[in-house]
Amino acid sequence: MSLSPMDKYLKYGGSAMNPVMRVPIEYRYSPNRNFRKNYPLDRQKYEEIWYHDGKAVGLKRYQYLNLSSEEQGAMYVVPNPKNGEYVRELTNAIVRLVLDIYARRTILATIVVPQDYFENFASALTQYNFFKLTVVYPGGPGNNMSIHLVSEPQGTERYFYYDDSGRR
Repeated sequence: MSLSPMDKYLKYGGSAMNPVMRVPIEYRYSPNRNFRKNYPLDRQKYEEIWYHDGKAVGLKRYQYLNLSSEEQGAMYVVPNPKNGEYVRELTNAIVRLVLDIYARRTILATIVVPQDYFENFASALTQYNFFKLTVVYPGGPGNNMSIHLVSEPQGTERYFYYDDSGRR
């Protein structure tokens, strides 16, 4: 996952929608998955989300996630100089994808972000009710949707849990 500006899109006199930022989301299956079925190993387009001023203004879905509850995966935010300026947009895309994965009952093992933006991502997650995990609350599945955020290359890591109950 990375971000790219659509510099000329909606750029005209009086336009309030420029700049628009594009976040393409792709996935690929692990080579280890092929022991059961013949899955493609190249990258698959999942969706594109368009943002203006930190808010999603458009989405194009290319296909549905073909994942089962027996599988797990990871998300990677690709290093890009623009990513540091648009952490809100990337964090929103991550949270949307976390919800898609959670709805499929698939395991998201980790989210890897560049070290330079780790703290920005960690801070931005709070606006979506993800907070630093310090204790696991009882209640079973669904009550502790979590994110494991890891930096690349230094390996800083932090766990976050979803909580909209106000108990922070």
